[in-house]
This record gives sequence, C-alpha cells and structure tokens, in this order.
Amino acid sequence: MILNESLAITSFVTFIKASKLITDKLKENIATYGLNTSEFAVLDLLYHKGKQTVHQICQNVLMASGSMTYIIDKLEKKELVKRKHCPEDRRATYIMVTHKGSQFMNNTFPKYQKVIEDLFEALDEEEKKAIIRIVGKIGYTRL
Repeated sequence: MILNESLAITSFVTFIKASKLITDKLKENIATYGLNTSEFAVLDLLYHKGKQTVHQICQNVLMASGSMTYIIDKLEKKELVKRKHCPEDRRATYIMVTHKGSQFMNNTFPKYQKVIEDLFEALDEEEKKAIIRIVGKIGYTRL
C-alpha cells in the first residue's frame, strides 16, 4: 500500500510540475498579445464557439460571474468583444467577438497553438492519446 501511495504522490508532483511549466509558458506567450490568460480564455472560447451568455462563458472557462464581468469589460474596451441583448430573453446578454477580435485571433491563435505544439513535441501520437485518457480518468474520478 505504501508503494502505491508513493507512486500516487510522485505522479501528482510530476503532473503539477508539468502543469506549472505549461501554464508559465502559455502566460508568457499570451502576455505578448497584451492580454492576460483569463482574457485570452474568454476570447478563445467566443472565437471558437461563437456568441455565449455570461453564464455559459463562466461555465466553460471556470470563473465566477463577478470576475467575468470585469474581464468582458476589459475586452470590450479593447474592442475585441461586444455585448448584444438577447431578443428572446431580455434578461440575457450575449457576448460575441467583434471583427477586430476575429482578426486578432486569426493572427494570434496560430502562434499560441504553435507554443502548445512545441511543448508537446517530445511526445509521439500514442503518448498524447495516453495523456488524454489518463488525465481524463483523474478528471472523472468521484471521491
């Protein structure tokens, strides 16, 4: 039993160190675009998924709605997103990428993707699939 616990701890530490390295590299890359990671996450979601309500954005990027309003305000000031009231439900507001935001992502997303590709270049296709499978198991484990 001790060996399994030690292996679990070693797995955890390795995972955390790799996660920190990846996060740090992506933060560094995103900062070169004049955004922080939260702003980029929202813009990325809207760019790839289309218009979303604030609630949908919060669920997808795992942030509180209070923080989200601030992030959307910042993106709106940069003219990368805009708000549009939902005609079917006056209480709802859609957030969507502007033309300027689309151009921005057309230019920056390939560079961002390249950083990710470079981070995972040491792994072959089967190892990448294994990461998806293994980390997915951790994500769906019920304690």
